[in-house]
Amino acid sequence: MKKRKILRVCHKFLIDNDGYDLDIQDLCCSTSKKYDNFIFTYINTTIKKYIKKNNLLKKGQFYYHPATKTHIFPLEYSMKHKNYLQDFYLFKNIINYAKPFRKVINQIKPDIVHIHGTLLPQFLFVANLARKNSKVIATHHIGLINQNYQQQKYRITLLKYGIHNLFPFFCNQIVSVSHHGKKSFDFLRKKVKVINPVPLIPIRISKFKNFSQHNQLKNDFQLKSNNIYSCLGRINHQKNQLNIIKAFNKLIEKNSNHQMILAGDLDSSEYCKKVVVEINKHPKNYCLLKNLTNQEALGIIKTSNYLVSISYNEGFGRIGMEGQLLGKPIIAGKDSGYGDYIQHGINGLLINPNNLSEIELSFTNIKKILPNRKYSHQNYIEKILQVYGGENEKSRNSS
Repeated sequence: MKKRKILRVCHKFLIDNDGYDLDIQDLCCSTSKKYDNFIFTYINTTIKKYIKKNNLLKKGQFYYHPATKTHIFPLEYSMKHKNYLQDFYLFKNIINYAKPFRKVINQIKPDIVHIHGTLLPQFLFVANLARKNSKVIATHHIGLINQNYQQQKYRITLLKYGIHNLFPFFCNQIVSVSHHGKKSFDFLRKKVKVINPVPLIPIRISKFKNFSQHNQLKNDFQLKSNNIYSCLGRINHQKNQLNIIKAFNKLIEKNSNHQMILAGDLDSSEYCKKVVVEINKHPKNYCLLKNLTNQEALGIIKTSNYLVSISYNEGFGRIGMEGQLLGKPIIAGKDSGYGDYIQHGINGLLINPNNLSEIELSFTNIKKILPNRKYSHQNYIEKILQVYGGENEKSRNSS
């Protein structure tokens, strides 16, 4: 039987190992038996470098990625600001989107268009164009909008709010990765379905021991205790590493038999400089890793005893679900998507990201918690497939 076609539209694909990118890769792998997956995506590098990095094969006007079984149409964009969302709102990037997308959608004639993101004007244009002949789905991957961006231009704040809340009017179905994220929709909220993404965990994950290759601190870090905490994620204000390390330092001063593995690149920001200052108070108790593959990141979780992700406004918290599936108790932030699958005091701890005393106490209390491995990736994919096939798609031939 001939496969149906899904065109996925996303602001990045095969760029890094964050939850957004990995979720889309998981979906492509898991739906490839029933659907042909096509990707229309922005890239923050040249097409030549993107092809080389991901070992892509040329197929017509697309590039093929064997691991995810996807056909990819990458589109370069102009970068002016450090924040990718502000770059996407540059007039040049908005007007340069329409023509290549029309070309791709006319060639593919997809049965389903799945838009991964609800904040960009380009994506709203896609929804409006595609809904004439395709079923249109959009996924909101983050938490409350306009919460995690400091010094964001006021006009962009207003535009994001408007565009985000227009999506339910232009799509057959909106999917939110958590009930926390669903609260960001102020109109037609009944059209928003919550589906928690369960990661597709690779079968073979070895214990991670190669610290020296990745360690940015350049110290001779070795595992010396059964009190190993891992904290993985971009080092920035939203991920809250500064408060985590300050609280962990208080714990170390009482009992030095505690270690923390962090994963995330340092940049030149003031926030990262403050993080380094705190780490240097007890440098032998920390290891800071960079440039990890997803399998290596999972190896870090498996190597650790406990997982820490006390972030602000987390849309879902893929890393927390990965920890649960690997049998690791997690300390997570309140008021986030973590609340969808973590029950405080039962399979994890949900705490105030701003309360250093509460964070410090959680490092001890987490030892009493047992994780819950009941989550199923297959059940997650079945829910997504129901969304894809839950309504009668509009005929591609109708006009």
